[in-house]
Amino acid sequence: MKKCIKLICISVAVLLCALPVHANGDTNEDGRISLADLTCLINWLLNPNTSNNHAYVDLGLPSGTLWATQNIGADGQYDSGAYIAWGETQDKDTYTWQNYQWATADTTLTRYGKNSALWSSDDAANVLWGGLWRVPTLEQWKELLSYCRWSWALVNGQYGYRISANGTGIFLPAAGYFRNDIHYEDNISGFYWARGTSASDSLMAYGLYLDDSDYLWGYRYRYTGRNIRPVLQPSDLLRRFDVNGDDCVTQADVTALIQILLER
Repeated sequence: MKKCIKLICISVAVLLCALPVHANGDTNEDGRISLADLTCLINWLLNPNTSNNHAYVDLGLPSGTLWATQNIGADGQYDSGAYIAWGETQDKDTYTWQNYQWATADTTLTRYGKNSALWSSDDAANVLWGGLWRVPTLEQWKELLSYCRWSWALVNGQYGYRISANGTGIFLPAAGYFRNDIHYEDNISGFYWARGTSASDSLMAYGLYLDDSDYLWGYRYRYTGRNIRPVLQPSDLLRRFDVNGDDCVTQADVTALIQILLER
């Protein structure tokens, strides 16, 4: 299959250049149709469990949500990764209200009130990993709590939860959090951001708390540095890669995209 796809690409490469936007086919979402979109589609077909070079697993959840195998900024699935304030897109040395991006020094918020969802431009998963990655919603965290088996474990010196279902699983490190420049509760507890602010207090944002005796959703002050575990939605993958509109992504979509390019 790989040789066949390469031959197809070579045969049309000399005919193609950047072309206007088409309703289907802009697989790399750069606003244009070109050979780059064909390459993007083929790469996804050859590596179906990755998106923008980040791996994910299908836990068989009712929503179809696909969970990343590691945290943003992590070197592997057991590494803590980056600590990011809610609505920011980079880690930093200190975490205070005074240097929080969306508040003034006296904690007057400048963006996001109660029960607000992150804009894509402030979604660390989307900004740092690109493509279709997003910070999970609270509903997606609740679904993970309801439909998966959770077991506290020590792996490579890191405590956390093994979360399993559908013959596969992920690991969520209990990697603590940052307030000011102090790292609290490392290897004791963890809190992972969700996409929305609290319905009752705009200074707080929702997420998932875990320690050796419990795992449940809650909320924490937005300025504190916490971990992020990105997610994908299958509907977004279909919207991006289902070129021929048959509700699945196969080699037939490669053929359809080549036809689109040749006809323009």
